[in-house]
Amino acid sequence: MEDFWGAKVAILFEDKLLVYLRDDFPTIPFPNHWDFAGGGREGDELPFETVQRETFEEFGIKLYPEQVVFEREYSSPPDDRRVWFFLARLPIDAKRDIVFGDEGQEWRLMTFHEYCAHPQRVPHLANRLKEAIKYERG
Repeated sequence: MEDFWGAKVAILFEDKLLVYLRDDFPTIPFPNHWDFAGGGREGDELPFETVQRETFEEFGIKLYPEQVVFEREYSSPPDDRRVWFFLARLPIDAKRDIVFGDEGQEWRLMTFHEYCAHPQRVPHLANRLKEAIKYERG
């Protein structure tokens, strides 16, 4: 596996996306913006292993490969690092297992349209989400 920096996953519980409001620190990318689970690679992790670990750390949810319906490598702003983006579907009752970690200010469920239109969304993630949904729908 070639080097990559990290991975993000948009998790859908039926028609609702799991998102969290990033901390409002000027030292992080996209402070105070709505984001998806994910983050930087640790050690020799594969892309899915990165989002699996990050999803568990951030939300207490165990993600399984069969829940992934889309995956693609991208070049990510602001410095064009190689990253992976996944779309996963979980059953609606899995949302009761959410235990919010210590990163971010709050979490919520948003529709696809709410997220994509939100002024505080991470812009490139909204574009990747649109591409993933379009791909999934065929």
